[in-house]
Amino acid sequence: MKKTIFSLILAINLLNFSQAQEKLQKTEELDDAKKQEVLDKVKKNLSIYFTENKGQWHEDVRFKSNGVGAEMWFCDYGTTFLLTRPKQEDPKIEGEKKEVKPKKEEKDDKESLFSTSRKSGKMDEPERPEMEGFVIKLSFLNRNPNAKYVGDDRRSWDNNYFIGNDSTKWRPSVPNWGKISLKNVWDKIDIGYFENQRQIKYTFVVNPGGKPEDIVLNYDFGEKTAGAGINFASKGELDIQTPFGNFSEGVPKVYQEIGKNKVSVPCAYKKITSVVDAKTKKTVTLSNAYGFQLGSYDKTKPLYIDPAYDFSKIVK
Repeated sequence: MKKTIFSLILAINLLNFSQAQEKLQKTEELDDAKKQEVLDKVKKNLSIYFTENKGQWHEDVRFKSNGVGAEMWFCDYGTTFLLTRPKQEDPKIEGEKKEVKPKKEEKDDKESLFSTSRKSGKMDEPERPEMEGFVIKLSFLNRNPNAKYVGDDRRSWDNNYFIGNDSTKWRPSVPNWGKISLKNVWDKIDIGYFENQRQIKYTFVVNPGGKPEDIVLNYDFGEKTAGAGINFASKGELDIQTPFGNFSEGVPKVYQEIGKNKVSVPCAYKKITSVVDAKTKKTVTLSNAYGFQLGSYDKTKPLYIDPAYDFSKIVK
């Protein structure tokens, strides 16, 4: 009797195992069929995105993005780049003996989330390196003051900002976007920002009636100007030189969509040394400004000017 029961249990287990195998095989086949779809979703979630400002940052900021090598803050007047790196040793004191002060012991009554020491039995966290930053501003000269940013391609997750103890300053459910655009920054000219192959690309859309010569972009390197400036590279790129290393704007690809075809338009960066201020009507001298030199194109159709930022040369 016991042998019969054992045989019956074994048969049932084998049947269950067979059914489980069949179900697993079907699941794997289903996963294979949707593999590309899943991979696309993962890539989308890991890509660069643009976080909207809902009051968690300075009022001038509209969106923020963490590019590969720099943070970018998008404002009405233009874009601010924050380059960061571990703090460098001062060459003036290189080789000198430095006094190392002992760290103060942290209180254990309320353990800090980022505490470098932990209660016994827990692994110590590595000490975070001291960082330094360099800020660069890229301004849209003679821009339209009424230009507005718009988010597009909303991501499937939001950010939450619970900063400080004042709950009125907390900002939950802050949206993230795959693309943003600044509409009518110059008359009939828009700017769109998006990610492509881990780079932040931007496109100027010159609509019919818009004038490409209105596009004037000016880099401001602040007080730390030693070794900073723009350089027009021999291969057509625009190199932006900073104390942290250089980043670049790639050779702009310019085209029009005519029928079903993309028609290329010759284009190169051009240095701009002065501009007439739209408000004061006075001529302003510029050291790090540029625009675009274009060949002939069809002025009755939109024109797309498409460079890309590359921060890969920034020193880390």
